[in-house]
This record gives sequence, structure tokens and C-alpha cells, in this order.
Amino acid sequence: MDALAKVFFISSLPASPPLPPEIVSIKSASRDEIFTRLSYLSKSQIDGFEAFDVEKSSDVIFSASKGKWKSLNPISKLECSIDTIKIKALKKVFSL
Repeated sequence: MDALAKVFFISSLPASPPLPPEIVSIKSASRDEIFTRLSYLSKSQIDGFEAFDVEKSSDVIFSASKGKWKSLNPISKLECSIDTIKIKALKKVFSL
């Protein structure tokens, strides 16, 4: 290996992103489950979740009345910094 290292540049592989948390139902998720999933999206910088207030959004989503939701789209109408573009990323960690 030492001889190869003198001839070739050997670099380490980039770290792989953490595995996503298990998908949970947004209707029955606890505040901590919502926080964990939004935090994952934010830390992994997935689909616009880089600059994002995880605490506030978790509280707003948890407090919302979700009984009549037929999709995740109503989240974009809540005041939690999640627009329709980010809804697609939410489907990676939430179901109905």
C-alpha cells in the first residue's frame, strides 16, 4: 500500500448522508417525531430545508388540526415556512 500511495493519490470516500428516519403518519405523529424528521431534512439540507426553523415548524404542524387532511398539501397553508415545493421532501419522512 505504501508503494501505491507514493505513486497514486489516495483519498478517503465522502461520508454518506445519515439514513432517513422511519416514515410516520403526520396525523398521529408526536411533536418529537415531527421534530426529528424535520431536523433530519434540515441537517441533510434536503430540498430547501437548509435555512429552516425546525422548532417553530414542529410546533405549528403538531398543533394543526389534521383530521380532514387528504394529503400533505395543507402544511403549505400553515405559517411554518414550508411551501408547496418542500412538500415533496416531506413525503420522504411523513405519510398520512
